[in-house]
Amino acid sequence: MDREIKNGIGKVYIERGVDPYKTTRRILKKIRPQVKSGKVLIKPNLTTNASSSEGITTDINVCRAILENLRGCEIVIGDCGSDMKRSLEVNGYYKLGREFGIEIKDLNDDEIVMKGVPNPISRFKKIPIAKTALDSDYIIDVAKLKIHALAQVTLTMKNMFGVIPKRRNRVRIHPYINEAIVDILQIVYPNFCIIDGIVGNEKDEVFSNPVMSEIIIAGKDAIATDSVGIRCMNLKPESVRHYVIAERVLGKRDVVVKGARIEEVKKTYKTNVPISTRIRYLGEKSLSYLYPRFEFK
Repeated sequence: MDREIKNGIGKVYIERGVDPYKTTRRILKKIRPQVKSGKVLIKPNLTTNASSSEGITTDINVCRAILENLRGCEIVIGDCGSDMKRSLEVNGYYKLGREFGIEIKDLNDDEIVMKGVPNPISRFKKIPIAKTALDSDYIIDVAKLKIHALAQVTLTMKNMFGVIPKRRNRVRIHPYINEAIVDILQIVYPNFCIIDGIVGNEKDEVFSNPVMSEIIIAGKDAIATDSVGIRCMNLKPESVRHYVIAERVLGKRDVVVKGARIEEVKKTYKTNVPISTRIRYLGEKSLSYLYPRFEFK
């Protein structure tokens, strides 16, 4: 982990812009991934087949700008989702993979490794993790600026929930998501974080309610980066449960904001979750009570 983070200081940069590619290139000139070789996993947020302009998924051009800054690495772009192959196709990731000669992977197809949690916060002592994530020497977490029905926000920490393969495994864990996020971070913690906030999303994480925030946020620590993302949505970090748990378990960060000021860019994101989403999660919670009878698969 970066020496600044070890010392309890997290530098987080905010770059204003309307073009995802150009804005990401500018911010990467100020803070770059410190990786020169080895296996690299780029983990976008590709929850659905929606486009980045709808505020739901990571813009492919953010990933393009990141790829142009990596040399001599074995790179995989991967995520888990209910219809991941379709999402990767619709959002242009397979084409991007061919262009850069890298692997694009539906992590639902990955080998699953049951990993013990050092200090379990949720009810699970072991979590199923995609082997690709565990084998990576460096993880670049490329999240989206969004509200989430259960986790309050879905930024870089919540984005790591996407290293759990198979929907049935995620459904089993989902009702305990705030605690499980911190359990996952104890196993796989990203090395570099970017939040695509060019077009964010309020109210929900899978239905489009776009907000033009016109920012990219980047940092070398997930907790520090998320603290800035949360405040850019005019929310308080202490109101986000998994953020509070993460600081308690993994340590507080003294955050230093560089670039644009939060007061200049923040937009108020609505948090009133649609009734359809509430009903969907009630259904998942009911399923989760059945799954404990069976092993993770």
